[in-house]
Amino acid sequence: MLRVRFNFAAHVFEKQQFDIPIRDDDDQPLWLVHPLHACDIAVVRLNFTEDQLKVINLRPINELTSFDLAVYIGMDVFVLGYPFGVGAPGYPIWKRGSIASEPSLVQLTDGYLMVDTASLPGMSGAPVILRSLRNHLMADGSNRPLDATTRTRFIGVYSGRRVIKNVSDSQIGMVWPPELIDAIIACDQRDKD
Repeated sequence: MLRVRFNFAAHVFEKQQFDIPIRDDDDQPLWLVHPLHACDIAVVRLNFTEDQLKVINLRPINELTSFDLAVYIGMDVFVLGYPFGVGAPGYPIWKRGSIASEPSLVQLTDGYLMVDTASLPGMSGAPVILRSLRNHLMADGSNRPLDATTRTRFIGVYSGRRVIKNVSDSQIGMVWPPELIDAIIACDQRDKD
């Protein structure tokens, strides 16, 4: 089971807890994986009833972060996760990092972006976002002046640090691009365990 907590639709401080099965009645995996690429991402289908959807407030990160901000090496990003587990009140920690590999070369290398960040256990699976609070440098090269809108771009899923010899050696984390999530959903292939 995955134990997850969602915001209430009524905008109260508490969260609604759900247990989501990750195996079927025959103990086979319900999570989906990429059919070809060995990426460290798994997708689990959420099967909520209409009554449950009235109680919770689902806010998919890919819908909240629709700005096409530029992504360059050296830029600050944030890993939104739960180091050492979820505690009260159940909101994520924003761990700052910086892009440590060339984003335009991701497809030519291991398939993930490297981020320099001192992350902790519990951060794997976290969304990684780029946040612009000042002049907004857009992917098309334009520069939008400061306005009252903070701009955010979802750049991928954090899957832990690259370890050289032991966990204290490396501060370089791996971020898988959002396109892999879409591909996993489209292929609809369960893991073999």
